[in-house]
Amino acid sequence: MLQKCMNLLLLKENYFEKSFLINAFLNLQSKSFSLWFMINNDFVIYTLIHIRLVDKVCKKLKIQFISLAKKKLIQEYDEKLTKKIITYKILLNLTIKSHKKLTMSMLIANIKHHEAILSNFWMNKNEILLKMRHNTIVFSD
Repeated sequence: MLQKCMNLLLLKENYFEKSFLINAFLNLQSKSFSLWFMINNDFVIYTLIHIRLVDKVCKKLKIQFISLAKKKLIQEYDEKLTKKIITYKILLNLTIKSHKKLTMSMLIANIKHHEAILSNFWMNKNEILLKMRHNTIVFSD
């Protein structure tokens, strides 16, 4: 199995002991949009995009956001663990370095300081491993 590693920027924040930021691209056909994704090993079960970026992404990639058939409830990562209801998503492809992964669903939410958050569930499903000790991610091809 061929494995490739990518160095990551270590991010320290009040509510996350260790997190990473990676630059990745949302893409559709020949168009792409660059975002910084926060990756955390424990907290996130959904892949999220900040509500303030959705209009820019939709306009550039010529897509529309989609209403969820069933609303989702998430908790904000603040001192109060405020609950928020999510009602919309977008569907796009994701490329990290040269590794293109197929369509991902991103819930639209106010995620405070981050442009996007990549869920650990999605990473496991696509066989992308976190190497927190070495500040890298590993792709299994």
